[in-house]
Amino acid sequence: TLDTVRVTASAFERRLAEFRMHQSMGIGRFLNDSALAREGTRSVALVLISRLPGFRLEPVPDAPGRDSLMAVKPSGLMHSPSFACPVLIYLDGFLVQNGLESIHTNELIGVESYDIEAAPVQYRRPGSACKVVLFWSKPY
Repeated sequence: TLDTVRVTASAFERRLAEFRMHQSMGIGRFLNDSALAREGTRSVALVLISRLPGFRLEPVPDAPGRDSLMAVKPSGLMHSPSFACPVLIYLDGFLVQNGLESIHTNELIGVESYDIEAAPVQYRRPGSACKVVLFWSKPY
């Protein structure tokens, strides 16, 4: 048997540590708290498409006036247009099913963006998307 272990770090400290660890690895693209603070209350989707390469908004066919965040991937063929593919979105380590509506820029401490192949293993779902975005929220 092992001795009892007592964890004293808050959930916020663990999230911040994970964000910093990923950032130190230098694999993805990052927006930290100071970059996000400059964005104020701007839409998260607009922040992503203006600050991180490889994203665009596309209308959702069955929901007029609603846009979906998509990743832009080159087709690989000369003179062929790029194509759009889905983005996996996580908030504080949990998969977000309903898009970006519940995520607000001024409530975030960090954003990470990866091509699916370079994302931390626990956030990969091959075949379902071509990019992963991790959002980390401020403490309440």
